[in-house]
Amino acid sequence: MEGESGKIFDGVEDCIAEFARGGFVIVTDDESRENEGDLIVAAEKITPESVNTMVRFARGLVCVPTTGERLAELGIDDMVRLNRDAKGTAFTVTVDAASGIATGISAADRARTIRLMADPSAGASDFVSPGHINPLRARPGGVLQRAGHTEAAVDLAKLAGLYPCAAICEIMNDDGTMARLPDLLEFKKRHNLKLMSVASLIEYRLRTDTLIRRVFERDVHTAFGEFKLVGLRAMDGRVHYALVKGSIGSGPALARVHSENVFEDMFCAGETAGGSGSFAVALEMIARAGCGAAVYISQPNSGVKVPEGEVIPPTMRDYGMGAQILRELGFKKIRLLTTRPGLHRIPEGFGLEISEEIKIEERK
Repeated sequence: MEGESGKIFDGVEDCIAEFARGGFVIVTDDESRENEGDLIVAAEKITPESVNTMVRFARGLVCVPTTGERLAELGIDDMVRLNRDAKGTAFTVTVDAASGIATGISAADRARTIRLMADPSAGASDFVSPGHINPLRARPGGVLQRAGHTEAAVDLAKLAGLYPCAAICEIMNDDGTMARLPDLLEFKKRHNLKLMSVASLIEYRLRTDTLIRRVFERDVHTAFGEFKLVGLRAMDGRVHYALVKGSIGSGPALARVHSENVFEDMFCAGETAGGSGSFAVALEMIARAGCGAAVYISQPNSGVKVPEGEVIPPTMRDYGMGAQILRELGFKKIRLLTTRPGLHRIPEGFGLEISEEIKIEERK
């Protein structure tokens, strides 16, 4: 628990500071995913004692998440060409340090291999395969691209100003079952550790990272009059669009954030055979008001069912990216145009406020 506040989780900044010092942090994901906690420590700070703690008390598989660039430098290939893991965990071939170890399995041997992975001067010739350490490939966008422990570990390292590499180990109970939140709280108390969630790290990055940059703007004519079209490129390469009417000031203005659905928006397929129509209705309402913006969020899944591990987390899709775009456009307060009033919130720290929700009556 977090002192007198009674909160379950510690603050993200406190966890980053502890991580930077070389301490362990417990990171848990949500119930809709693995609903498990991992013990995580910076790779460059790891010691034989750290490895022994993970093996003795956490009991799971010791893995080392790092970036795709680092894996390429070290010549470490993916374990399989087609990853069928339900959560998309990207295992690579196992490795050991090429020198300075015995069998590779002892705590001291594993600590050396892990530290070497975080040593910028180490190269492919410093490792051999197979080995006793399991590297993991983190997605480039971190937890904003995949809400997993792998990405959380690398994000923590980056936020702590350390080499983007960490050691993680799933926490198991004495009876061999996976530790869930009540068990993790007891583990945290017993070992005096910090505890955070992947969700809190997502929100933290949404507040502090610059996820988009403006790449073009031009005047366009639509069925509802003149708008300014703004293109914004996200860190994952996708381009999102905003149709802006009038001058956005400090007062409340109409705003619609619409997630792309190719089947419904373009091909008139899906559950609403004629297309949802909500984006067009929003444009019409903004045109009548004379001021506002409709944001169109490009989606890689775009209405097509894809494996869970490939889906952009809803927090990023629905709130974070849209909120950053609205802030970039100059919004402070928004009158939110939505088909589902009462279901929306904006993460704290964006400098945005929903002053009103206005229901869109979709065209039939």
